[in-house]
Amino acid sequence: MPKQFWQRVLLQLAMRRVQLDVQRIRPQIARRTNLQRNSPFQDAIDLLRAERIGHGIAAIRSAALMNTLAERRIPLEICPTSNLRTNALDIQLNSAHCKLEQHPLPKLFRHGIPVTISTDDPTMFHATLVEEYSAALRMGLTVEELLAINRTAFEYAFLSESVRETFLAQLPLRAANG
Repeated sequence: MPKQFWQRVLLQLAMRRVQLDVQRIRPQIARRTNLQRNSPFQDAIDLLRAERIGHGIAAIRSAALMNTLAERRIPLEICPTSNLRTNALDIQLNSAHCKLEQHPLPKLFRHGIPVTISTDDPTMFHATLVEEYSAALRMGLTVEELLAINRTAFEYAFLSESVRETFLAQLPLRAANG
């Protein structure tokens, strides 16, 4: 079967899961005392107490949401190649045929939001972590910024504190000169 077929199938399955999750929490959303309509991200933060958000590039559409993510230190797990190949990047930037260089990752990071760079599904999207970091350089992030993002990945990883500290101790704080 063609790759596009499987991409559509997986996207439909993911969207169905989101629909089921929304149906489950809809009563809680309806009980909100203010009538302001929130984004699904804000609802995930407020109602579900989300501690991290995967594929969170839609945050770029709301300065208030970006502020909340930065203030509460809620990390976004960013998968640039996946965002490009699923057309999520086109949708969030309201454009057609976006390139990785237009990805909002640098803006999210520079806003103070903790971000991590991931591969999503390497066998489907044919992207390695090295390629994702190379793409981040083409987006305009510096080596220093990539080191900070790499540290963030360990700081927010699902690891015991002792294992996390062991890894963090091995990471450079700054890029080596020369």
